Amino acid sequence: MSSIFLRYRCAAAAVCLLAGAAVAVPVNIDTFNLGSAPVAVSTGAPVAGGEVIADPTQTIGGVRRSSVAGQGAGAGVSTLFVVAGQAGLGTVTIVPPYSGQWMFEYGYTMNGAPSDLNADLANGVVPNTGLLIKMISAEYEYNLDLTLTTNGVSSTAGVLCPANLSPHDVFVPFSSFSGINPHDIDQISVKWTGRANGDYVVDWILADVPEPASMLLLACAAAIGLRRRPR
Repeated sequence: MSSIFLRYRCAAAAVCLLAGAAVAVPVNIDTFNLGSAPVAVSTGAPVAGGEVIADPTQTIGGVRRSSVAGQGAGAGVSTLFVVAGQAGLGTVTIVPPYSGQWMFEYGYTMNGAPSDLNADLANGVVPNTGLLIKMISAEYEYNLDLTLTTNGVSSTAGVLCPANLSPHDVFVPFSSFSGINPHDIDQISVKWTGRANGDYVVDWILADVPEPASMLLLACAAAIGLRRRPR
C-alpha cells in the first residue's frame, strides 16, 4: 500500500513540475514605457491622435492611437497622458455630472485606418486565455470596455470595476468575445469611462492567463486524482 501511495505522490510531483515549466508567454499590448500622449480637452466630442512607438514589443503593432472625451462641452476638463511606464486618466468637473472617457487603440495607422495586427494573443505552450489590464489605482468605480476584431468581425466585452486605490488586475477571458479568434487578432481597443473628479492610473495591457499559480494547483490536484482510476 505504501508503494502505491509513493507512486501517486511521485506522479503528482511530476505533473506539478511540468505545469511550472510549461508557463504561458504573455503578449504585450502596451507597457506604456515608450511614447507620450498628453491631451487635455473640455469638449464632449472625442479628440483622437496617434504616435509611432519605435519598439513594437512595447506597443503592439508599433502605433498607439488614443482618444479622450468629456461628457458635455464646457462642463469640465478630461486629461490623458503617458509617462514613466504609466497612463494617467483624469477629470476635473466644473458642472456635474461631467466625467471622462479614454481609449487606446492598436492595429491602426497614424490616420486611424485599420492596419491588421494578425496577432496571436493566445500563443505559448500554455495558451493565454484573455486580456489582463493591470491598474495602479482607480479613485472611483469605472467601466472598462474591450473590443477585439478578427477579419472584420468585432466583439466587445464590458466590466464594471469598483474603486480601488491599490494596484489591481482586471481580467477578461477570450471566451467573453463572440466570433473572435485569439490566434488572429487584427484590432484591439480598450476604453475606460470614469466618474466625476476621478483619477485612474494604468500600468500595463497584455494577453495572459489570470493566475498561473492556480493552474499549478489544479494540475497537482489532477495528478492526485490519478489514484481513483479503475485498476
